[in-house]
Amino acid sequence: MNQSPVMAERMRQTKNRILQTAKDIFLEQGCRRTTIRQIVERSGITSGSIYNIFSSKEEIFNTLAADVLENCIRMVQKEAGGESPLYQYAAVLLVEMEAIARDERVRELYQEAYTSPAMFEAAVNRHVRLEMKIFGESYGKLFKEDEILARNYMVKGAMGGFINSFYFKDPPPVEEAEFLLLSLTFRVLGSKKKDILPMLKSLDQKREVWAMMAKDILKK
Repeated sequence: MNQSPVMAERMRQTKNRILQTAKDIFLEQGCRRTTIRQIVERSGITSGSIYNIFSSKEEIFNTLAADVLENCIRMVQKEAGGESPLYQYAAVLLVEMEAIARDERVRELYQEAYTSPAMFEAAVNRHVRLEMKIFGESYGKLFKEDEILARNYMVKGAMGGFINSFYFKDPPPVEEAEFLLLSLTFRVLGSKKKDILPMLKSLDQKREVWAMMAKDILKK
């Protein structure tokens, strides 16, 4: 049976309250140390109501991560909608990397996600959907599903290396690490070698724009 408009709105508000509360707690102490009880106590929403919407705190985290990615896509497409899909895809990655580099709380959340097999798999699947959204539905007809997955495992694996580099005794320069990852991404997605450097230079010219987006990445 369909929900009434009043019930649907109430459910939407409850879901948003859960997500906002969980986001605040995740940023304070990470996902692993967060419990449903803590979300209940701070939000004032019962555990039964939370489990009626989400099956676990991991599902809450993955929903938040998907929302952040959607927000990032919107910002990039508003700024660079006239650029090629490959450029837009790279810009989304660059905004993510800038957020990781500039905000220790974001970095630690990404580090948790990339060291959990289930959460890493969810991150890969989000970026598969990102490819489809940016490159269009016809893109999926050009490549087999396992090819798209393999490319995304390579790109997200490299992102995991980028994240972990911040914990090295002698971490590489951030900009150098960012552009190495972007170069790999261009190659993995089929860009010709001669086209990579111009795109990297163009992205670098808007570095302050991507940095501002990185500051806003967690905002609704």
